[in-house]
Amino acid sequence: MTPEPECPSCRAAQDDPTTPLFHSGCLECQARMLANSPAFFQAKKAGYITSVYNAALVPVFGTEVIAGNKRVKDWARRIEQARQLKRGQG
Repeated sequence: MTPEPECPSCRAAQDDPTTPLFHSGCLECQARMLANSPAFFQAKKAGYITSVYNAALVPVFGTEVIAGNKRVKDWARRIEQARQLKRGQG
């Protein structure tokens, strides 16, 4: 999970992973967006890559679904940590 330095949304996400800024052509932005998706939440709750989540991963990561899922999970972890800090629970 390395934010793209030339992407302004990734630069914003470095400081605040909860930023609502995304660029559709940026792989890291797409991974961060998936980390906030209902499909990821459902898969996380189920404990495996569900068919709905897989259908969201494939257009972004192609055959690299497992590596893509890791990127999404890394972003989800960072986002949750940032939210906890904002709530004063960090």
